[in-house]
Parts: sequence; C-alpha cells; structure tokens
Amino acid sequence: MAVPGTWIRYTWSSVQAVLERRDHVGLLLPLSAVLVIPKRALDEDRLDELHQLLARCTARPKI
Repeated sequence: MAVPGTWIRYTWSSVQAVLERRDHVGLLLPLSAVLVIPKRALDEDRLDELHQLLARCTARPKI
C-alpha cells in the first residue's frame, strides 16, 4: 500500500476480513486500512486466482 511519502507492507496473514461485493473486493487491514480491488481490473482467471489466494492465505472470516 502506498501513502504519499511512505510505503506500508502487510502480510497476507494480517488481512482481518475480506468483503466481496458485485464490483469490488475489499481487504480490511490493521490500523483501519482498507485495500479495494476493483473487479473490472481483473480478468476472470485473475479473479479466480485472487479468490484462491485469499482462501489459502487468510484465516479471517469473509463478510
């Protein structure tokens, strides 16, 4: 995650929740950070890969 003047790196295990909606996937991170991934930015194969990665690497509940 980039913030002007700094970089913040999160491990997959730090994802606190995954929120999936029709148009986007949101990752809730520590310190009230949210990473929003628009689904239109991913083709079908990449979206499937993201789902598999999230299922494998996050132990948090899906909302």
